[in-house]
Amino acid sequence: MSGARIAALDGLRGMAALTVLLSHLSNLTQLVQPLGNGAGQLGVMLFFALSGFLMAHNHAGEPLDWQHAGRYATRRAARILPLYVLVIVVAFVFGLVTENQLYGYNVTTGNLLSHLMFIRGDGIIWTVPVEIQFYVLFLIIWALSHMPIAIYTLTIAAVILSLSVSADALPTLVRCLPYFLFGVTIRLINPPSEKFSGPLFMGALALYWLSLPQMRPLFGLEPPALLDTWRDPMCMIVVCTLVWCAQSSSAAERLFGNSVTRWLGDISFSLYLLHSPLIGFLAWAGTPSWAVWLLGISGAVWIAAMSHVFIERPGGRLIRTVLLPQKKDHPEQRRQGRD
Repeated sequence: MSGARIAALDGLRGMAALTVLLSHLSNLTQLVQPLGNGAGQLGVMLFFALSGFLMAHNHAGEPLDWQHAGRYATRRAARILPLYVLVIVVAFVFGLVTENQLYGYNVTTGNLLSHLMFIRGDGIIWTVPVEIQFYVLFLIIWALSHMPIAIYTLTIAAVILSLSVSADALPTLVRCLPYFLFGVTIRLINPPSEKFSGPLFMGALALYWLSLPQMRPLFGLEPPALLDTWRDPMCMIVVCTLVWCAQSSSAAERLFGNSVTRWLGDISFSLYLLHSPLIGFLAWAGTPSWAVWLLGISGAVWIAAMSHVFIERPGGRLIRTVLLPQKKDHPEQRRQGRD
């Protein structure tokens, strides 16, 4: 059924956020270096593939009309805007008052409007405008989803192939779009049976960590010399296999569908957006590297949990209350990923 919750995908979202956090800790402290120098990109790829899958999972089976499109836009705004706008405003004011930027952010008078208009983001915020741009593009994909599934799938596959071999100097959305489209396409393909999904998922999970840029040379898995990380076939295959097999794998359910990992998935947006200032402050204060890791991980998770409870949820609820009709969803209509 469209919109039925797949618990393991929530936990995968939490793993994606932790990948970014661990990568930034490694870059900052030069400890556990195999986790640094670009490892966070793999977490973002997983974020984007999950986003594409969940958009199709929650909406592609519905008719595209003004009512459904308005509900979709409102729910997306409720998910992103409260925390994102607050981060932009705080980072901007901090820069004005101190004449310095919060670590991980770069919001200035020159780029404030591009951040608020979702044209382009700097620092760790770069992914949010890309995500919003995909939300707009998904309306076209949604409209096309009523085509025969073979034609629809082949069309998306052709777009993915053309974008994957394109030149580097492309708009950020275009360069990231294959991962969103991978997620959309995976939603159209039946997941493998448990007999195959478990081994495939566990193999992809191992390869996920072995695919980190600084890990690959240790195992003879160097990427093709002419391709950057975003067009690396191994990264694409690993991310797609994780999302595809998580739907039917009991191993994925046990590892990523439990209450702890699902909770990490719930707070993943806050964890992603808010960890940089904390670890930057710890390093600036002269904290020993091992303590930056300890306090950075525990503190970032605590801050993300507080943000989820006191900023994301109330802000999202306010937006939905103002913009959506007061209609209580049936329990079976609960959306994946806290849509």
